[in-house]
This record gives sequence, C-alpha cells and structure tokens, in this order.
Amino acid sequence: MTMKFGEMLKEFRKRARLSQRALAVQAEIDTSYISKLESGDREVASRDLALRLAQILRLSLEETDLWLISAGYASPRLQQLAGTSISRLVEEIRNPFNSRASRK
Repeated sequence: MTMKFGEMLKEFRKRARLSQRALAVQAEIDTSYISKLESGDREVASRDLALRLAQILRLSLEETDLWLISAGYASPRLQQLAGTSISRLVEEIRNPFNSRASRK
C-alpha cells in the first residue's frame, strides 16, 4: 500500500523528533499548514517546498523519491533520466546521421 504525502510527512517528522511547530519554523511556513498537510486537508504547494521539507527531515534519496512522487512531482533522479533521454532524442531529430555515427 502506498502512503499518502501527509501520512509520510507525519511519520518522517516523528522520526526526526520534530514537532509540527519546529518543522514549520525551520521550513519558514505556518504551523497550521503542516497540520493541514498531515491531515490531508491541503496538498503540498510546490515541489521546492517538498524538497525543502525532505532536506530538513534528512530523507534518503529513495525516501525523497517516494516523497516527491506521493506529492505528485517527479524525483530529481527521474527528471535527470528524462532530461538525458529527451536531450538525446532532440539531438537525434536535429541531426540523425551524426548521432547514429557517434553511437557506433
């Protein structure tokens, strides 16, 4: 079963031994917003905020990936992979003969 963002936030916050207020102060957001995120009454406002919270909570790379996906955002590692693939595809479309020759 996949956990929702708010459930994950609460678990990670407790693991970090932070109160809602302490997390809010570090993240420079209102305490009531943390409460609403945890209860599922609000969605995370931005990918940047989700990343800032992940950093404060000291999440691992794998946890950060799951955390961002639960918030509806692509993880940095997935974006990097997609960016590489997209860049390669664009180059191949622009110059199909050179890109094929460089792969040999």
